Amino acid sequence: MARSSISYERGTAATRRAMQLAKQNAQRFNHRSIDTGHLLLALAEESGTPTSLVLSMTDATPVSLQEEFLKLRPIGPPMVLMGKLSKADDLVPAVKLAFHEADRLRHKMVDSEHLFLGILAARGIGVTILSQLGADLRQLKRELLHSIGDHNASA
Repeated sequence: MARSSISYERGTAATRRAMQLAKQNAQRFNHRSIDTGHLLLALAEESGTPTSLVLSMTDATPVSLQEEFLKLRPIGPPMVLMGKLSKADDLVPAVKLAFHEADRLRHKMVDSEHLFLGILAARGIGVTILSQLGADLRQLKRELLHSIGDHNASA
């Protein structure tokens, strides 16, 4: 059955934490919606995860990612945000692709590394940020898949 909305029932605590951090990033920058850039920043901030380890092989540090992100989406005007933030056009496909990656890998739960794979596949602002920093997207995907046990990884 197709998912019409994002359900985090299969998400690990790390996945829920990353989504919460992404929301906090959007609020911190006075953005009205959460996009893959906010999620990428959240994933990069979590140390010791497969995603942060793969990113550490590049120039994509939390600081450099934030600098590039703010070039693309500058801090918005001060505003009071009540309730839920909307999800940008690139976030929903990225999360759905994360579920697809977890299914493809036969993982019961969707973890933060699946979110990163979803960001790479969705080709939104998160990918633009990584590309601006000179990251080899195929290599990032290969390294991440290898680190989580998909030794037949191909990009």
